[in-house]
Amino acid sequence: MPLIAANEISEPRLKVSPPAAVFALVWIIFVAILFVFLMAPDSFVKYSLVAVWGLVLLAVLRKQLMGNYLVTLQANRDGLYFQTSKANQYFHAPWKNVGQIEKTLFPLNSKGLRVEITGDLVESIKHAEDAGNVGTEGGRTFIYTIPQLNNRDKLIKRLESFRN
Repeated sequence: MPLIAANEISEPRLKVSPPAAVFALVWIIFVAILFVFLMAPDSFVKYSLVAVWGLVLLAVLRKQLMGNYLVTLQANRDGLYFQTSKANQYFHAPWKNVGQIEKTLFPLNSKGLRVEITGDLVESIKHAEDAGNVGTEGGRTFIYTIPQLNNRDKLIKRLESFRN
């Protein structure tokens, strides 16, 4: 499977990431924790906690501003793009090499999706070092991914709408 940089994926595209409301809620919690630290009595521990928490907030903000933060899967008319172990690199699977897109369960009852890979990409994905969650079942090869809190049925319909 060829690796594609995230900024090279053409529009229009679908990014599978947590909904904006989840990001907003997380930021509200992060800022609330910062205010709790600020309301503590003056001490070295208080200023240390504020400094460390400020660095954490900056790191999370940096990740979000870099784009593709928690974007596990992308799709466009050219195919599906699966996130690799490298932050902004994706494996590209053209639609001709994509079989069934199905709901599945991960261990510990975590809902997920699995996408069947067919054709000449099967061997390359099996041996790719940066690909995670690749499995074979009944002679079929799948890439497993998480839907990032999206409704799986709706997500599958949205992914299928890009297929020609």
